[in-house]
Amino acid sequence: MPFSRLYNDYHRGCQMYGIYLNNEIVGFVQLSSKENRTYELEKLAVIPEYRHNRYGKQLIAFCKNKVKKLGGKKSRLV
Repeated sequence: MPFSRLYNDYHRGCQMYGIYLNNEIVGFVQLSSKENRTYELEKLAVIPEYRHNRYGKQLIAFCKNKVKKLGGKKSRLV
């Protein structure tokens, strides 16, 4: 994905989170606010050699908790 797309998403207010192992990013997710206190989890990705180690599940769980803290009513993975 081009850096410019992430840069633009960041400046639109999207929140971006990574999961790290030994100072290396192994997973990424983007959280964006939509109407009616709904949040979308986008661009969920885990580097192939780190898949099947629950990193994706950890990112989703983190985002669900973050949405609650932000007062969100609903979250969805797109």
